[in-house]
Amino acid sequence: GERHGYLIGDAEGHSVIDAVRAAQQLPDAHASPRWVAVGHSQGGHAALFTHQLGQSYAPELHLLGTVAIAPAAEVRRTFGPSDDIVPRMVGIMMLYGAEAEYPSIHADDYVGAEVKAKASIIDTGCSDEIIAELAGIPKATFYAHDPLTTEPAQSMLVENDPGQVRVDAPLFIVYGTADWYVVPDRAKALFQRECGIGQITAIHEVAGADHGTVVSQGAAAITTWLQDRVDGLPAPNDCPAAP
Repeated sequence: GERHGYLIGDAEGHSVIDAVRAAQQLPDAHASPRWVAVGHSQGGHAALFTHQLGQSYAPELHLLGTVAIAPAAEVRRTFGPSDDIVPRMVGIMMLYGAEAEYPSIHADDYVGAEVKAKASIIDTGCSDEIIAELAGIPKATFYAHDPLTTEPAQSMLVENDPGQVRVDAPLFIVYGTADWYVVPDRAKALFQRECGIGQITAIHEVAGADHGTVVSQGAAAITTWLQDRVDGLPAPNDCPAAP
């Protein structure tokens, strides 16, 4: 189908909130204005933008809390030599996806010749196929112009990195210790960013879980946290107290 705005925060967040609004119009759904947002991986990024957009975009709804599981976040940073998937593979999907939402973004202006020759896989393949096709291209020639430092892509990346808006609803970040897609340090950096803006945030480590198993292995903790929000209990906050 058509290319979608992969990791474009407003598009993701508005779509999720519009789905909640649509549920309000279905009598058989018996949907209340109280809701929660939960997402994994790209969905974790979507949940984070849903979280920070919810109050302003849908003031008639009451967001109780958000769970971001192994979210694609801190996209402008690399965390060690083993952290390659988000900054390069997810990053290239984000760059091409941005063309759908930003008329000024043309991905071919940034990529090297080898990426340009294989870029059709981004429209025809899923993430594992894209990784298999593009991961072998050397970092030195992957980009002709680094989108992290070249406008207008640089501003687009800043705009679509979550954790920049504090809201009243609490946040729960879940990550697996064996996740090599969204490495643990990436989740921890997001936690620190959220704490830095005063967001009520709890973080949960799932020992031994990788990117594919973190949802099932973390389900008990996620369910408990969500049920506590529905029950109106005070949300835990793992952020250090301000001095």
